Amino acid sequence: MKTKDPLVQKIIDRIARRADKGIKKYGNTMETSTKPIKSWITEAQEELGDAIVYLEKVKKGLAGAKIEQHINIVEDLGGGGGYDFNKWEGTDPD
Repeated sequence: MKTKDPLVQKIIDRIARRADKGIKKYGNTMETSTKPIKSWITEAQEELGDAIVYLEKVKKGLAGAKIEQHINIVEDLGGGGGYDFNKWEGTDPD
């Protein structure tokens, strides 16, 4: 699939490469995989937990004025969406 949005295309390409790698490693596709539904839920929870840790690591690396400067740059580029990065429960604002 091709899209005119280069950022979306990059994501599509990464997903396709990851799928091909998984097919090579496990010998089947996601469609033909037969794990129990509880296993899929557990795997998704583990992946999302890892993602939270990775995001917290990046957030710490951008601590203080640096994260504010980054947010301003993103907003200046039309992004940001008005998100408040410190409102997620369970994290302490830097």
